[in-house]
Amino acid sequence: MGEMLLGELRNDVPLVILRPSVVSSTYKEPFPGWIENLRTIDTVFAGYIKGTATCLRGDPDCIMDIVSFPT
Repeated sequence: MGEMLLGELRNDVPLVILRPSVVSSTYKEPFPGWIENLRTIDTVFAGYIKGTATCLRGDPDCIMDIVSFPT
């Protein structure tokens, strides 16, 4: 909603919106691969692991930037 508001109010001022990469788990603490709770992309991973996600809808040509640390 904030991005939409900026787009509406910017008038002729150039606007660039930068979004950070999605970090899906920890590197070390409390242990490698720890996920604090299920938000954002983590719910997709959890659904896949549990077998409840039967498909993933999206644009196959879309670039997705995820930082995930191996366990």
